[in-house]
Amino acid sequence: MSKLALISAAALFVGSSLSAQPVVVRANPENLPTIRVSFADLNLASTSGQSRLKHRIGRAAADVCEYNHSRMPLEEELDALGCFKQARAGGLLQMNDILEKGSWGSAFAANTIVITRM
Repeated sequence: MSKLALISAAALFVGSSLSAQPVVVRANPENLPTIRVSFADLNLASTSGQSRLKHRIGRAAADVCEYNHSRMPLEEELDALGCFKQARAGGLLQMNDILEKGSWGSAFAANTIVITRM
């Protein structure tokens, strides 16, 4: 087999395998609705401060996902509920990371958690 035929066959094989890959489109994170939750006024060393931050995270997740228990078609409510659960979980993960690092008292630490619509 000639060198040109081998190169052509390889190019055809590579080209066909590349075109078989699924196309994945991801939203640009800069365009997703977000709410910033401040905890600068809370003492995260106390259980009451942590509880208040959890409440703020839940409220922000409900707001960003437009999950307000109002009457809406079931499919829309399920979408909003799924968004709410993911957004709240993301906020709680950020909170837990901050608590584990113990960095909330640092002058250089961020004092906000970002809740993003999923």
